[in-house]
Amino acid sequence: MTENVGRQSYHEVKITKDLRSKERTQDLIAFINEHIIEYKGKTEESHPIPVMLFEEKDHAHVFANQLSKKLNIPREHITVKAQR
Repeated sequence: MTENVGRQSYHEVKITKDLRSKERTQDLIAFINEHIIEYKGKTEESHPIPVMLFEEKDHAHVFANQLSKKLNIPREHITVKAQR
């Protein structure tokens, strides 16, 4: 039996379409920084939008839905994928 000691899998939330404006990108980054902890997530640096990681799939999907709703980003432009 193989154990994955020290390996953590995450669910990554990613915006798949360019927001086309610096202001919208800044609004997205501000929302992420302000609310990601509420959904038990964390960020890793990436340009221009930080990578959003969640241990729980449900938290990732709820956060993705909130991004869509609060920032008016079509849900089809937000993905949630499992990462190892």
